Amino acid sequence: MGLTVEVLPDEGAPQVGVTVDGLPAGVPSTVTVERSTDGRTWQPVRGALEDSVTGGGFWRDHVAPLNIETTYRVSGPTLGGQADTTANIYVPSDRAWLQDPLDPRAAVPITWLHGHDDAILILADTAASIARQQVADVVLPQGSRLPVASLGARRAPEGVLLHLRAMAAAQGELVRQLRALFDQAGVLVLRGMPIELDLDPVTHLISPAVQDSPVVGGVLGLREWQFESTQVRAPSPRIAVPWWTYDQVRELWAGLTYDAVSAARPGATYLDWLRDPSPAASGATARSADVS
Repeated sequence: MGLTVEVLPDEGAPQVGVTVDGLPAGVPSTVTVERSTDGRTWQPVRGALEDSVTGGGFWRDHVAPLNIETTYRVSGPTLGGQADTTANIYVPSDRAWLQDPLDPRAAVPITWLHGHDDAILILADTAASIARQQVADVVLPQGSRLPVASLGARRAPEGVLLHLRAMAAAQGELVRQLRALFDQAGVLVLRGMPIELDLDPVTHLISPAVQDSPVVGGVLGLREWQFESTQVRAPSPRIAVPWWTYDQVRELWAGLTYDAVSAARPGATYLDWLRDPSPAASGATARSADVS
């Protein structure tokens, strides 16, 4: 069994492609693909939790950790006692990303460096303080000076301020994308932030109240957003979300017959098509003149 991980070339937020091959060809195998940045805690890749595949499979990690060494592993109860197979990858990014975990194309780049019009600026007071509450019951026994405490696990960060700024005129499309993201997404994903902020490499968060300020300091044209966030669990990893839909792929190859499409990508395997179903994947050009 083989495991290959790669940074995918698609535009937008960085993604990792995970390919598992060498599985039995005649019967389905149940596999789980997970990742870890510390070797202790593991998170399943969306759509790859106890997934049933035959021969091999391909999955996209839409919210892969950025700027940190990450280990992927594949395991499963039907692999005949094989040891977990692992592979490491480092995904560089000079931007952080705020995105919808259930809509991988809805991602907005953010930066902590001034002078970059291709990303929303994140201001210095972001995550200036982080609260980590601990559930505790304290009981004072009769006649005792010291109470007895029953403690739970310390919770993930909450009350984390995120403060963003954009130039409305120069960054109008990014402003529109960010507002649309706040409107459509329940849980958000923040990744690629500087490690000094002490946030998880991939942080799922909720922000029930977003303050949207179209006028900043009496200046029209600056737009700011401030919102306090609480880290939460990711939506169920069993919810698989596509990067390519059937309609999108059909449009890519419009006007071509099945034989013409097959001839355009000679030797392409099923996993190749899963990875990238576009004509560009093999240098093919979908032209109606190619129809036989």
